[in-house]
Amino acid sequence: MFQSQTVASPSRIRLGAVQEPTVAGSHATGRDARLCSATTNDPLAARTDRNTARGRRIADLFRGYMAALDNPSDAITQANVLTAAELKVAAEDARKRLLNGEGADVDDLVRLENAASRAVKALGIKPGAEHKAPSLAEHLARKYGGGAT
Repeated sequence: MFQSQTVASPSRIRLGAVQEPTVAGSHATGRDARLCSATTNDPLAARTDRNTARGRRIADLFRGYMAALDNPSDAITQANVLTAAELKVAAEDARKRLLNGEGADVDDLVRLENAASRAVKALGIKPGAEHKAPSLAEHLARKYGGGAT
């Protein structure tokens, strides 16, 4: 007999929705994942839906800021990076609404733009600076304390 299955059609599956490895998560802190919050375990999955344009933009900015900071593993820096990415996207959305004539308030846009700018500036990322990946020797020296040539 025919059994119904709840499987998404191939046209509805997005490649961007595939679970990506966490940036740092509880494994970097040495703590059991059950003892950490969902946001600590996977900052993006807990607060963004990557099946939306907004969620993918937040994820892109989050990964870009994290790469520019050399992928820090501490939860405080990750929280600050996620906040900066979310504020930046909120400011972009507000600017788009204003420019489309959808009745957005200019004062609110300026406040949001300033908050986003301060959040990004607090991360210490220099504008236009490219992240240079360390060589294998530099990585091994940093990880094992020198001696790698």
